[in-house]
Amino acid sequence: MKLAAPLLALALLRGASAVFWQQYYTANCAGSMADSGSNTDTFDCTKQEGKSVFFTKYGGVSCTISIYSDDNCQDSVFNVGDGCYNFGGTGRSFSTFCE
Repeated sequence: MKLAAPLLALALLRGASAVFWQQYYTANCAGSMADSGSNTDTFDCTKQEGKSVFFTKYGGVSCTISIYSDDNCQDSVFNVGDGCYNFGGTGRSFSTFCE
């Protein structure tokens, strides 16, 4: 579920867990932003739009972030935590899931 910034803030105030991400057109999470979004609960698949993505987790419940080698979250490669991740190629995707 993607939320606008005010709704995400309200959900966090109520104690919800969330993952927020920002995709960038360049490596190392710098320069122009390609896309951004958030997830507070169910599995959410996002296609790669840029060359890097920055993840931030909020809340007290565990959230999982997985990187995939395809663009529809089928071929999982590994899980990542908070911070910047460089895709290192094209045609990838990532998923977020909060319990």
